[in-house]
Amino acid sequence: MDKQTDHKEILWKPLRTEHIVNDAWIDFRKTTYLMPNGKELGPFYNMTRKNYVVVVATDEDGEYLTVKQFRQGIRKITTEFPAGGIEHIEKANPMEEARPMAGIKEALLAAKRELREETGYESEHWEHMLTVPSAASIADNYAYIFRAKECRRTSGQRLDDTEFMNVELASKEEISRKIFDGQFESQDLLAIIDDAYSRFGNDIELGLQGESMGSSISLCTLQYKPNVKFVVADCGFTNLYELIGAGYKAAGMGALTPLINTALILADGFDMKKTSAIDAIKDNTIPICFIHGEDDAFIVPENSRKLSEATKGYQELHLIPKAGHAESREVAGEGSYSDIIQSFIKNAVD
Repeated sequence: MDKQTDHKEILWKPLRTEHIVNDAWIDFRKTTYLMPNGKELGPFYNMTRKNYVVVVATDEDGEYLTVKQFRQGIRKITTEFPAGGIEHIEKANPMEEARPMAGIKEALLAAKRELREETGYESEHWEHMLTVPSAASIADNYAYIFRAKECRRTSGQRLDDTEFMNVELASKEEISRKIFDGQFESQDLLAIIDDAYSRFGNDIELGLQGESMGSSISLCTLQYKPNVKFVVADCGFTNLYELIGAGYKAAGMGALTPLINTALILADGFDMKKTSAIDAIKDNTIPICFIHGEDDAFIVPENSRKLSEATKGYQELHLIPKAGHAESREVAGEGSYSDIIQSFIKNAVD
């Protein structure tokens, strides 16, 4: 295989685009594409929003700067790193192959601005860590992640009219614990839920669907009581302790799991058992459709069985014969897989 190929033969060619909402904040649209095999498929829904920055900042004592703020989508106060949109002139064209990206210079200016406005801190030591797509399947914006060290407080906060947040310092151990306990939310899934309702009103009906890690993330989101009608959870795991334990057991080293967990608790205060989708849904009443391949050797089907028994809401469990990990859609076929979900929605929501 030629490693230098540009792979243009697998590009989707946009044929028609209809803009559903197009304002200063979001361009939400549906597009029909010509597929590489010559078939015309659609609509596919996607959106353009501002590229944004996330600032991983520490003060002169090595403490991390985080902000507490209320997120109306989940009706919870969250812990986040300072973040905000990049102000630049380019306008996306959905009929182009790709959206132009922001320059590092303008992204850095935005990062410095957001850190100063949200926390009152400034830094002279900046590093661009990486740039990643925000949500590559449905959005064309990017997250520019910066590291800022030895930050000093130089002023008070300068917040926008819609921003109400408190600054909180956290140690490295506290940050790790918040991340692995599911307390440190990214702005992706929950922000999409939030934005959808704010743009299209409360009459729309939203559901979550995730596969493997995405499945467990969707289930963990339920602890925040998001305004969604249902969840489709394909091959998710109950908690990190059982997942890691199964791997060690398969390797003939099952006795190591409790020892490693104890070491993590003593060293960092991190308990793998608390990274738990099954605990997140113990009081859940939102309908869940569990799907799992019967031959999944990575996350065994028993995970979905336990999860289906844990939720208090309506649930269905569908085990797909001869399907390995994350193979249920392919083995069952697109039509049968879709039928499972459509039938579930009809039973649970309609």
